[in-house]
Amino acid sequence: MDIVDLYLNLVAFPSPTGSEGHLAKYVYHILRSWDLPAQLQEVERDRCNVLLFPDADLIVNSHLDTVRILAPFSYEGGYVYGTGSVDAKPGIAMMLALARDYGLRLGEMGVGLAFMVDEEGDGRGSETFVSEYAPKFGITLEPTDMRVCTVEAGSVEVEVSVRARRVHGAVPWEGGDSLSEFLKLLARVKRQPFMREEHPLLGPPHVLVLRLEAGDGVYSTPEETRAMLEVKILPNTDVNEVIERLERIFGELRIRDVSRPFENHNSRLEGLFLREGVGRGGMDSWTDAESLFSVGADVVVFGPGRLSLAHSREERLHIQELLRAYRILKRVIEAFSEGKL
Repeated sequence: MDIVDLYLNLVAFPSPTGSEGHLAKYVYHILRSWDLPAQLQEVERDRCNVLLFPDADLIVNSHLDTVRILAPFSYEGGYVYGTGSVDAKPGIAMMLALARDYGLRLGEMGVGLAFMVDEEGDGRGSETFVSEYAPKFGITLEPTDMRVCTVEAGSVEVEVSVRARRVHGAVPWEGGDSLSEFLKLLARVKRQPFMREEHPLLGPPHVLVLRLEAGDGVYSTPEETRAMLEVKILPNTDVNEVIERLERIFGELRIRDVSRPFENHNSRLEGLFLREGVGRGGMDSWTDAESLFSVGADVVVFGPGRLSLAHSREERLHIQELLRAYRILKRVIEAFSEGKL
């Protein structure tokens, strides 16, 4: 199978997070059928990372899972449509193509592959990987619109609850309205100092309402409003300060996840991509690159596709963009193996 066939098969293979174990086994068996020493690294029951030459200095990695299926698979006019067509089946296809094209020589070049699980969940796949391995370099394949990224935004994800006294819906001024109160508190979050920070390669901080529940169908003011929020944060922002300010605004809250931003200053890998005519960019969402960075890897994020199309019903990628990204990736790892950092 060439890279296009690999990619089409992968996008057609549903692998929503939590159920990507079947795809991991599929990838593992492909690698073993090519007589490559692939191995499984258990993350939790029925969910394993697939590794090839995991002790290598450079680890190329991407994730096997997607968000829940929002768009069906199709292929028309050179475009591949469907959940995973951007995030992140192109990366998996490129990694398999590397294994097929280089075979055992890949390990001799100092390059390994890590197919991760749970990136769209809690990031346990990459956490498990770095608990055993500490690569010197990493290339995380994600949709960056063909830009090389050495900076990545982080986020704080919380659940909050706002309560108010229920009154008849015709006279809300005589009681309370938990939804209106929540919206006022949300506006306060948007006025916090950390929301005014800037980075030349990243979009601005923002607050995203991931889930909102208010009202129960009774003609009265909502007694409780529950919400799940994500606050995007930039490098140099104090994560603990963000959490403290959220607690001051909402009172009691539940922290669901903290993804720390990072900036890889003076990356040697970045130069290899720049020599290929690739522009600089910033990754506006958490990726497995942060786990590699946390153990000291010189890591960059790169790949075809626009991040805005991922996690949407319009997710799509043109085959030519995949092929161009793969050509660049091959030249980069060849330059790496030749010591041209």
